Order: sequence, then C-alpha cells, then structure tokens
Amino acid sequence: MLLLVPFILSKDETILIYNNPGTFYWESNVSGEIMVLVVAGGGGGGGRYYGGGGGAGGVVFHPRYYVSIGNLYKIVIGGGGGGGASGQKGNNGGDSQFDNIISIGGGGGSFTAGNGNDGGSGSGGSSCCGEAPYRGGYSINGETYGGEYYGNNGGSGVQQPDPAKDGGKGGGGGGAGGPGLTPPSYNSAPGNGGPGKNFSSIFGRSFGVNGVIAGGGGGGGYHFGIGYGGIGGGGNGAQEKNNGINAVANTGSGGGGAAHGSSVGGNGASGLVILKIPIMPTRSRYVKSLNFFVILVSTLLMNPT
Repeated sequence: MLLLVPFILSKDETILIYNNPGTFYWESNVSGEIMVLVVAGGGGGGGRYYGGGGGAGGVVFHPRYYVSIGNLYKIVIGGGGGGGASGQKGNNGGDSQFDNIISIGGGGGSFTAGNGNDGGSGSGGSSCCGEAPYRGGYSINGETYGGEYYGNNGGSGVQQPDPAKDGGKGGGGGGAGGPGLTPPSYNSAPGNGGPGKNFSSIFGRSFGVNGVIAGGGGGGGYHFGIGYGGIGGGGNGAQEKNNGINAVANTGSGGGGAAHGSSVGGNGASGLVILKIPIMPTRSRYVKSLNFFVILVSTLLMNPT
C-alpha cells in the first residue's frame, strides 16, 4: 500500500511518507530546505543451515536538502530481499533514492559456511559442522550529499567444534543503530540483529515501529535459543527446523536466519522515503510513474477571515 497522505505536525510543516516499492515523482511547492529520510530495503535472512540474519537497509538523513519550486524530484523505494531457500543465501534489499541521495539495500544473510553479504548494513555470517566461522557482511555507504549515513556490519557465525555433528550459529544482521552480534560461543543463542535508528522526534511515530526503522535480522541455530531481530522491525532467527521470521513491513529491516532441516530465511522489509516540508499557500502534486495513478493534494493553509 502507498501511504501518501500529508499530515501536519505543526502549523508550519507537513510530512509525506512513501512506503510502496516503485518509482515516484514529487513536484515541489517550495523553494528552500526540506528534511529528507531515505531508507533502503532490508536483506533477507539466510536459508539452512544456520542462516545469518539479513542486514537492514542503509539510511540517509539529510536535515537541509535544497529544493526548487516547480521541479520534479525522483523517488525510488527499494523492495525487501527475499529470504534464502534451503541451502541458499538471502537476497539483498533494493536501493532507495530521493533525487541525488541514495541508500544501499541491506545484505542478504549467509548459510551453512559463508561470509555475509555486504550492503547498507551487512548481513550475518554462518558456520557449520567444524568449518571455521565466517564473517558478517560489511556496511556500504550510499550517496549522502551532505547528509548523515547510518549502516553497520553484520556479526560472524560460530562453528560446531565437532565436524561429525550438526550445529552452528548464524550471526546477526547489522542495523542502522548498531552492528549485528556474533554469538559468544557454540553453547549460546545465535547472534541478535543490530538495533534500528529512532527518528520519531523528527518525523513523528506514524511509520516504522513507532518511528524506529532499519533493525537487523537475528541469526539462526540448532540449539540454545534464537537470535532476536533488532528493534525497529528486524525478524527473529529460527532454531531446530523452523523458518526465519519476516521483518516488519515498510521498515527497511532485515529478515531472520533459518535453522535446520529444509528451513528458509525470513524476508526483508521494503524501504521508505519521508519528506518534511514547510507549508506554503499553494498546492503540490504527487505523480506515480509507470501509468499507475496520480494523486493530487491541495493544502489550504489559512481560512479567509
């Protein structure tokens, strides 16, 4: 669903939230500085065995991005990466964009014995059956154009020391607010996903999880509990023969890693773009590309006396 209903935080500003994957255009009704939040899609959790958690999509916050009245600005919302099938890595999330600002999609989680994928936040690594632990994915910066970029590395996997036995632990995916965790030992739960970032004080609480977005997915493992998804929407990892949990929709968070058997990783969540715009006594038009639809919003700022 596309949420594109301006709501007023005060008499001087309004908020636009785009959260449906696809390409859009916004025609500015102001000349001046606006606030912009760009969140990429989260990566999917890794499939069995012992998948790493998906990395959260990268986040760019620009507090003073200059726009000109009448200009069209391109908006792209990246989709969430699909969770890895049994014996496969999760898929990376899609990039998101506002004009020249680009956030990178989160890394897809590893499986069995492999490094996590790099992305806006890196995914968790994995390990199995006497293999050496594999590292989590690294964070990749996007195009900030003077804004602030948020992304972190994923945690490493932990191996079962006896190659004749099943076992292993996936690392947590990185979140916008912190790295994914590496399990402290084989006899512990898998790694938790990194926490997301709280923007409620700037853009309100009507998006993400009460204004928190881009949590990393938790790692999967055979015994000793699960890796929990990071605050802000990260999916929990699995244990035994269960599937990883999907990330909370429209948060840019990573999916949880799978466990044993034929289990699959959880899906990452699509990203979003939020604009905080000074109210002006004119109208704005919001155009959906690809011949879908046009939404026209007219805002009257003051009633005639």
